[in-house]
Amino acid sequence: MSKIVFMASTTYFTKKEFRDLFVEQLNNYYEIELWSILKLYSGIYEKYKDVDFPDKIKEVINISNYEELENRLVDIGPNPIIITSYFYPNENPRVFEIIKKHNGIIIDVDKDGLATYIRKKGQIFSKDGAVVDRIKALLSSNKPLRKIYYKFHYKGLLNDYCLTPPKLTYSPAKKYIPMHHIKYDEHLSVQDEKRLLKNKYAVFLDSKIPYLSDILILRGEESVEPKKYFSLLNKLFDYVENELNVEVIIASHPKVDYNEEQFNGRKIIKYKTANLVKFSEFVMTHDSTSTMNAVLAYKPIVFLYYNEMLEKGTRDWALATIEYSKLLGSTLVDIEKQSNFNVVLDRTRYRRFIYNYLVNKMEKNKSNVEIIKNFIDSIKDEK
Repeated sequence: MSKIVFMASTTYFTKKEFRDLFVEQLNNYYEIELWSILKLYSGIYEKYKDVDFPDKIKEVINISNYEELENRLVDIGPNPIIITSYFYPNENPRVFEIIKKHNGIIIDVDKDGLATYIRKKGQIFSKDGAVVDRIKALLSSNKPLRKIYYKFHYKGLLNDYCLTPPKLTYSPAKKYIPMHHIKYDEHLSVQDEKRLLKNKYAVFLDSKIPYLSDILILRGEESVEPKKYFSLLNKLFDYVENELNVEVIIASHPKVDYNEEQFNGRKIIKYKTANLVKFSEFVMTHDSTSTMNAVLAYKPIVFLYYNEMLEKGTRDWALATIEYSKLLGSTLVDIEKQSNFNVVLDRTRYRRFIYNYLVNKMEKNKSNVEIIKNFIDSIKDEK
């Protein structure tokens, strides 16, 4: 049985990437290797040197130069299958050329196609957005225009396949293979689980808004001021606990290590988000991938933002937060101006959203792991 390579390109290989690419489950069927080619992006690697990645995986082959990449591919054997995410061939054509020299098959798992779509929509309809950004957003969010735009933007360098929800063909690829949103398997996995907490609670889905340095450092932008951010959140959470009579639980982003003092002593739980969402009374969030757990579970969502998020490097996240609230008919709260709100649930909009963006109707009884395995096996059969 030949190996499957999971490759991280412009970031470290973290536990989040490990989960999002379904590495553990697919390891039951294939022999795998974990690669990081971050050092081949010297500009990004230099900027990341001082950034803390607490969930970075140590058992990863860190490829230091192009010769090593070539040798690794030789060791793997002919027609290697490379599974990745966020690999854009035009950003490092030499990596692409070396993989193709060895007849490598590049499969992109589009983790953030939905987030990209929502953020582009937010940019298009933002009244104060830069004209150039709004034009680019329009070109990349319209399917016919996107094909033309990608031809020039990606210089004809395309991954072989992209596994993505059917309507979210954003990553550069020759062919798109429909799957569910990456959170669908998490949603399925907790259906028979028991609740972690006895008391009634609302859950806040953290998206590490004050600590987006791993992203914003590449843009040369700043995030919001942490002290003010936590103060505003805690004021809102006090309202929820005192007036709505539910405890607030923090579902922490996996790439951040918080202490409870930052949330005024509230419980912080990591790696249990799907379970916390399933048994919650309602969910509070900004623009978080885990928001999709709440949609799939038909949980009311309260979307949170404030003006500084729109003014700083977090602008895309704030615009997406606003756009999600519109699409789902959910409550939107400016936490700097509002201290009270209603919790609502529009099941019709949720259902429409689920089948437009989260679930591949043709395969709804299959998990993403099954879909990916079947696809990999079909490629192996062709070779």
